Amino acid sequence: MTMRRTSGTPGGIRRWSRRRAEVWAVLCLAAALLCQPLTAGVGLAALQDAVDENWRGSYDILVRAPAEDHFSGGPTLLDPNFANTSAPAIAPERVARVAEIDGVEISAPIGFLGRMGDVRDFPIIQIPASLLRENPVRTIRLTWTATTNDGLGPRIADARSATLTIDARAWDGQSEVGPSADTIAVSGDVPAEVTLSGETLRLGIWPLPSVASTVFAVDPDAERRLLGDRAPAALTALADADAALAATDENSSPASGELLANLGPESPTRQALEALVPELRNTPALRGQYGADAPIAPVVVARDALPELALRVGFELGTHGDTDTEFTSVGEATVDAAAALTPFAGSGIVIPWPGTDARIPTTYVQPTAVTGVGATVLSPAPSHIQPPDPDLPAATLEPQGFIRSLPLDSRQQPDGLTPGQTQTFRSDQPPSALRVGSAGSTRLGAPLIVGEYRNAQIVTGKEDAAPLGAYDPVRATRVSDARGNPITPTPLEPVLSGLGIVAQPATALTSLRGAHALGVEAPVTAIRVRVAGAETYSAESLARIDRVAAAIQDLGLEAFIVAGSSRQRVQVWVPDYAFGVTEPQDRQQVSPLGWVEVEALSLNVAQSTVSTLTSLARSIGIGAVLVTLLMLPVLGMVQVRANRRTNAVLTVAGFTRARRARWFAAEGVPVLTAVALAGVLGMLLVPTRAADTAILTGLCLSAVAVLVMVVARRSLAEPRRRRRAQVPLKHTRSPHPTSPGRGGKVRVRTATWRLTISRIPTILTQGILLGFLVSAALFASSLLTVALRETARTPLGSLLGTAQLPALLATMGVGMLAACVLTASTTARQNQAFARQATTLVRVSGWTRSRLRRLTAIELAGIGGIAALSVILLFWAIPAEFSPAAILSPAVIFLGTSAGVLFPLGAIALIRARGLGRALKP
Repeated sequence: MTMRRTSGTPGGIRRWSRRRAEVWAVLCLAAALLCQPLTAGVGLAALQDAVDENWRGSYDILVRAPAEDHFSGGPTLLDPNFANTSAPAIAPERVARVAEIDGVEISAPIGFLGRMGDVRDFPIIQIPASLLRENPVRTIRLTWTATTNDGLGPRIADARSATLTIDARAWDGQSEVGPSADTIAVSGDVPAEVTLSGETLRLGIWPLPSVASTVFAVDPDAERRLLGDRAPAALTALADADAALAATDENSSPASGELLANLGPESPTRQALEALVPELRNTPALRGQYGADAPIAPVVVARDALPELALRVGFELGTHGDTDTEFTSVGEATVDAAAALTPFAGSGIVIPWPGTDARIPTTYVQPTAVTGVGATVLSPAPSHIQPPDPDLPAATLEPQGFIRSLPLDSRQQPDGLTPGQTQTFRSDQPPSALRVGSAGSTRLGAPLIVGEYRNAQIVTGKEDAAPLGAYDPVRATRVSDARGNPITPTPLEPVLSGLGIVAQPATALTSLRGAHALGVEAPVTAIRVRVAGAETYSAESLARIDRVAAAIQDLGLEAFIVAGSSRQRVQVWVPDYAFGVTEPQDRQQVSPLGWVEVEALSLNVAQSTVSTLTSLARSIGIGAVLVTLLMLPVLGMVQVRANRRTNAVLTVAGFTRARRARWFAAEGVPVLTAVALAGVLGMLLVPTRAADTAILTGLCLSAVAVLVMVVARRSLAEPRRRRRAQVPLKHTRSPHPTSPGRGGKVRVRTATWRLTISRIPTILTQGILLGFLVSAALFASSLLTVALRETARTPLGSLLGTAQLPALLATMGVGMLAACVLTASTTARQNQAFARQATTLVRVSGWTRSRLRRLTAIELAGIGGIAALSVILLFWAIPAEFSPAAILSPAVIFLGTSAGVLFPLGAIALIRARGLGRALKP
């Protein structure tokens, strides 16, 4: 039988809309159910955009010959200096086969050819010839100081002083003087070679501290395609020079400098090379300084690759006194030696007499020693000194021995105490096949500089997903002192030997053909492969990369998928570091440097980060809805009490039990409708997460339906006798509230105790509810902290976490806001009952408002204490590794708990005060 609404009786929706507290509670549940997929969808879209933009670098796969030099422990960590050390070579036929694999867009080979050190470059000290015309015998004192910087501050690389006497009495004042002539004699503390040309006397006394250079081989065409807009013009010059020289090869033998010198002006090769090198005939390669028959290797050099080296020379002019020579300072000259040095072009460094201009003479390249560069050696971290960040991998960087600033200087002992000596952390082994000729050598390589570039042009400010190999060596930052105490991070710089903690970037590039001319038959040690059609981060792109990597592995090579990788900080303990000094007379100190953060390449960062953040977003979203859903039973309990009073009225009005049941069930229809619409709309907004949202919507509908039925059923229950006896209490009125009789006093005490006891379940309910909300917020914060801490280890993970963070915070905020509104709604409904009881108590017993306020304050304190106790018990009950106490700091937990308890208590007090004010209005 269908029930028809009696005229004048409001419908279920209208009756439900009058209960504003319940309306707000249901709307909050619907909003939480709607915002969970919405914020998740927005967060996933932002995450997808961020990962699409940053997950790929210049290449996707790093190919190397089989080797064991990656870091161990935790995720796979690869040494970023894969191309900056001597490594097993890849056979040329395998290099060609990698480029032919289906799906390979770019195959860019690169190889480390060797390190050139022990070069004895002698700067030229210029002295005006006019000084000798004025006085043919001159005494000069020179103070020579070469300084560098390892990142910790300036340090002496070499310091010397000498007194020279120049005797030019046999010189006629006009003719030039060669190096073997005895017209001008130089005597003093050190031997010196002297020449005179024009108005300048040139002295060569001391060599510069040895500055190492590193040489790499690349395919210039493939390298340009790999670098894209960052490719320097020097790579084009290298490709053009390579093509021009290849036209003159005889029987696959590279052209020599003698052959190029004999080419006529009409030769296309000569014209092409002169377009690149206008002073072609004056280069060391064509002047025979590497040997007349040395094969030509085109190279491009980097001006910004050499470490800092400043040379300061002080000049003093002596006058002979009665007993000793007195010196007067003339001034000093400072030269930026690192900027003046150019690999394969001679030093060209001139130190002018103060007040004169430098005149650069014809330079000659000096013989050099060629070595390899070994990888850094790591051992377990020390147990007695904890690293600054316990979440990062840690190891010990093994020293490889001290080295002199002048390797051929036998007066220095490699003990690390003499100024200029440094500790090496990379060995100069294994030996290199690189061969650079010198005057008089036979068939050794003759580098020909055809262009210049800057590494800073290639390594831009944006962090590449994977290191390029030659241009961006691993960086290092000192983060603690020798005792392990944290300090202000200090970046370290490469040292002169190129064997320090920080590797040296490429100082010279040559082509694969040029590498053959320099004696290296198999120059390629790594190949950087970019896969076609893998533009966005998707399952299809990952499958393409996996197929190409598998094909490379079938060739017997190692294939590391670096797409989706990022740089990972690794802490290394550095012992036996030689600290520099700034005064020549001081002794260096050898002691631990402390903890240094270096970089390693962490593989699969994008995959793991996306998985972590997606799972976190789903967990927080579902948790926010469940927390809101768990608040509804409390509101239902409060609603049952109000419905029982309505049930009594309907019973008196003659409503049958079935009709009363439909009455209460009709009030639950808006609740079910709001929840269903929010869930369906959420599924439409985020179809990719429809399965999760459908399950969540079904769960919410089922829970709300069960709650509606339980509330309706409990509302129809007959009140117990105990409760029925309380009903007349509100109608009992004492004629004299201030002096009731004996029976009145008993009734007052009974009413007071009944009111106090009746409030205990409310206090317990609100306290536990509040503690649950605070605990849920702390647990969500713990999950968020752990996830962000894990992702922040790498730049890519930090970037993706930042992109997802607003959506996660919005989801948490919506859930907590909904829970808080539900709590406020429950408090408002309970406050109505309290206001009725308080009104009765005032009328019966004569209680004052201040006494009621004290009772309210006691209740609030009880709610806060129970809430805090609930948080403590929850933390104690769960395993320690999952507890927020093991993740968040005590200060954060204290402040979070305090704020989570005090703010709701303040809101409850405000609602209570407002309700009492209305109830006790005269």
